[in-house]
Amino acid sequence: MLKDYIPAPALGTIAFLVGIAVSFGFVFLTGVIFYWLIEPISNTRWYLLPPTIGILIMLYILYRHVIQESVQGLELMLAFASAVALWLFLLIIDYENKGEGAFHRSTDGFIANVADAFLALAVILFYLHLELTSNDRPNLIRAILILGSAAPLAALVILRPFQNTIERITEFNDLITGYTAAFSISLFFMAIFGIYVYYRIFRESDTLAAEFASFVNYIGATVLLISFFLAPFGNSLRVFGTEIRVYNTWMFTFGIMLLLLVYIMLPTYAYSFPFNIYEMFIIDESGTAYFHGLIEIPKGVEKLPDASLKSPAIIAIASLVSELSGAQGELRSISLSDRTIMVKSYRYIVGIVLADRTSYFLRRGFDKFVRDFYSKYQEEIEQYSGNVAVFRDAEDLLVSIFPFIQLIES
Repeated sequence: MLKDYIPAPALGTIAFLVGIAVSFGFVFLTGVIFYWLIEPISNTRWYLLPPTIGILIMLYILYRHVIQESVQGLELMLAFASAVALWLFLLIIDYENKGEGAFHRSTDGFIANVADAFLALAVILFYLHLELTSNDRPNLIRAILILGSAAPLAALVILRPFQNTIERITEFNDLITGYTAAFSISLFFMAIFGIYVYYRIFRESDTLAAEFASFVNYIGATVLLISFFLAPFGNSLRVFGTEIRVYNTWMFTFGIMLLLLVYIMLPTYAYSFPFNIYEMFIIDESGTAYFHGLIEIPKGVEKLPDASLKSPAIIAIASLVSELSGAQGELRSISLSDRTIMVKSYRYIVGIVLADRTSYFLRRGFDKFVRDFYSKYQEEIEQYSGNVAVFRDAEDLLVSIFPFIQLIES
């Protein structure tokens, strides 16, 4: 792994610098090298066609992964890509009313204004994906910042063509201007948040494939950050006295395509998590361990207790909680001050994860592992004779769903 040779903070800094280099390299490539090709179409609907086709192709491949491979964590990225594609496609249809820059549309362009609403929706979906990678639910303050600007802005731009029926047109336009400013600020901070999340995933990755995927996502988020940073400067950038044309829509969609590329090449990256997980178990309802995967030993612990001792204890705790509380539902997790135990029951087996904490996508990935484990070993489970060796190749199943973890000898 790369982190074996270079510390993670140094690699994160390198990835950020590479992202900046890729961003300005893209500006140079489009604004200087291929300026002669792009500039003649820059004020026509043909300008939006290449990024639209690129996003649509990636959307189709991503859709096939969701349907054919049943990667449950890709729905938000699929919806995000769909919203971006609709934004571009609707702008092509109503190009005459596109105006200057996003959210500065003609009041006659209903379709163009609806397109802007899809852009705001795309931002919300990508934000939710980032949040649910780290947590079970979105952080309240960040949610207010993103949703509090994007959602009202989406509603306002759709209503813009009808503003002539609103008595106070000036105040209505001021609202759009204010929310556009707030939205721009929230976009900037969201890009920084994306870089932070992908860095943490990179830092916790235990395989080269996951490190590389996180590295590319880190670069993609950096490109988006630079795109948002350059947007207020308009359509050109002066470098050493030379004016370079900036095609920000292309740059913005290029950053998105880098992000989507990771989920296309490694679909189960959807189950990534930016924290430590230590052990995974599959046990029967009596506590017998069918499978035990040791991923990491917590700091300060020389050796973890044997799985055959822990799994019956966890089943006993779950039963005790149910009996004492009178609860009828299944126990989903046990939270400690610095650890969380996730529990998933399915048919005759129970899955258990010991981790620093939980996240929405970790739960989805572990749910898939438990279900796929039962499907693969249904006959062995129903006719279990005490031979756990038949479950040994479940390690391959675990790594196929969580390609960013590496099992160690227990």
